[in-house]
Amino acid sequence: MANSSSTSTAPCRSTLLQARLHPADSRIRKLSAETPARLILFDILVTPDGENVIDAPLVKRRAALETLVAACGVPGRLTLSPVSRDRCAAQEWLHAAGRGAPDGVVAKRLDSAYAPGERAMIKVKPRRTADCVVGGFRYQTVGPQVGSLLLGLYDAAGRLNHVGFTATIANRERPALTHKLEALIEPPGFTGTAPGGPSRWSTERSGAWQPLRPELVVEVEYNQVTGGRFRHGTKLVRWRPDKAASQCTLDQIAPAQIAPGRIAPGRITETAVCPGSAEPGAGEYSQPVSSPQSHKDAGDDQRDADHDSGGQRTAKDH
Repeated sequence: MANSSSTSTAPCRSTLLQARLHPADSRIRKLSAETPARLILFDILVTPDGENVIDAPLVKRRAALETLVAACGVPGRLTLSPVSRDRCAAQEWLHAAGRGAPDGVVAKRLDSAYAPGERAMIKVKPRRTADCVVGGFRYQTVGPQVGSLLLGLYDAAGRLNHVGFTATIANRERPALTHKLEALIEPPGFTGTAPGGPSRWSTERSGAWQPLRPELVVEVEYNQVTGGRFRHGTKLVRWRPDKAASQCTLDQIAPAQIAPGRIAPGRITETAVCPGSAEPGAGEYSQPVSSPQSHKDAGDDQRDADHDSGGQRTAKDH
């Protein structure tokens, strides 16, 4: 089975959820109503009547999970990860992965038991890169050398927006790079959205940043975009002296479009074959899962492993 995890293209969901981390109970209640969380389930280990189904085949566990979610009756808050045995759907999830849609595709055996702590599936994620302007940098918290590069992309109005950072800088390169960057320090750096300052999660030093003239371009590898930003830190691939900063635009990381109905909850039904693709194995299906902050197995916090030994599979969105 293959699965993928989609993310909202609205303002960064994880940022809104982080705002709910507050010491005041009244504030938590207010924010939880304004920004409700969504739990998306993709497996179940114990049914509501106490039956242990950890050794049951995935097909049976999925049926039990569908029954549970239907009985709970909390639409939009407790949902199922979509599934399909349509290979075309799984290929679309993979094509859209990392750009405000699924992270990738995971394939599982339909006849497999739940295997906690084991790599019992195949997970596939695409390698995506983007060329970004270095709009600023932060010093290391314990020294006078560069710690991270702040990345920007231009929008349609010509504003340079902060979209993330990269800190994968070799120690031997830091002294020379710091000298190069300091020669380019010049406000404002970012003319659209800018990096945040100190917060409850950062110190004054770690939150401070130096603005740069928009002259340097780097290629970075990323795994996911949420709310127009790289969700995690990126990997520095190479410097791009051959590319003008004005060529680095937001359309590189724009959300991918998925055909209507491809990310809809489904059951393990028939198998489809895409034109030009090989005949899938018996029992293959696809399943995407949304909301990266809330993937859970019902009855267990164990996340799915990353590898499957082969055979009959389904597709899931992860």
